Amino acid sequence: MIEIDLTKNQLAGAIPPQWGLMRGLIEMELDDNPGLTGCLPDGTPPQERWCSSWAATKCVAFTTDRLLGTATGGTQLRGRCAPYPGGDAALAAGLRCPTIEDYRQPLTRFFARRERGGVQALPQGGVGARPATLPAKPALEAAAAAAPAAAFTPVENRMPTLFANLG
Repeated sequence: MIEIDLTKNQLAGAIPPQWGLMRGLIEMELDDNPGLTGCLPDGTPPQERWCSSWAATKCVAFTTDRLLGTATGGTQLRGRCAPYPGGDAALAAGLRCPTIEDYRQPLTRFFARRERGGVQALPQGGVGARPATLPAKPALEAAAAAAPAAAFTPVENRMPTLFANLG
């Protein structure tokens, strides 16, 4: 990845230090996110600077923008963070890709609440119309209350009634 543009995305809080591991970034657009605070992680692109054939910073082919680097206008970001203790290896050690297990329980609880009538469907007629409660399905509720299997079991095998009408 060479560019990330998060301009006007209503971001808030500090930028995670792990963003500094994206060493290939040339452009990081964070403009107009007034809730962003703190500092720029070590390893992120330098602040925006002019590029040209005669300047120290050469322009790149993927953009016609003459300002390259990290754009922070309209944020509360100030300066660079100190290098992470232990360096990149310590930062990377805490990263992992999410697995199905990370999502299984929240999804199961959501569908169980939905089937009990605790989550409402979008009302017919749009947002301003009166919502209709979804009907309960005891089989799905029972499946949601069961303990998760020790090994991975596809959700369509664990909750067949949920997928029965999908064809």
